[in-house]
Amino acid sequence: MLTPVGIMEKAKKTSKYIKIHYKAISETKEKIKQALEEINKNYDIIYVLGDESETNQVLNASVDEYIANDKDNNIKKVNIYDKIEVEDNTSNVLLYLSEDEKMIKEYKNIKELDIINLLERI
Repeated sequence: MLTPVGIMEKAKKTSKYIKIHYKAISETKEKIKQALEEINKNYDIIYVLGDESETNQVLNASVDEYIANDKDNNIKKVNIYDKIEVEDNTSNVLLYLSEDEKMIKEYKNIKELDIINLLERI
């Protein structure tokens, strides 16, 4: 059973934990947006691959914020296993944020599609 002092201590620890992790998530989102800025300069079309993982929730939030602040972008969100048809004479890139290489196996055979794992950029 928690005492009032114990409850206060637990609340302080929880608050500290939330602040630390919120800061880490915010910093990660900023790094993703910086990577998007750089990548947007080099490619005609950027596909961002997402799934239902918590990591991709951070990626999606970052992409949404980037799109809201930069209306002149070429970003298209795709869900895992969506078919991507690249246009001739365009430079295309698929971005993803995962340690699981299986999620991109369907896309490795598409010519004219570079693939970048954002884990390597942030």
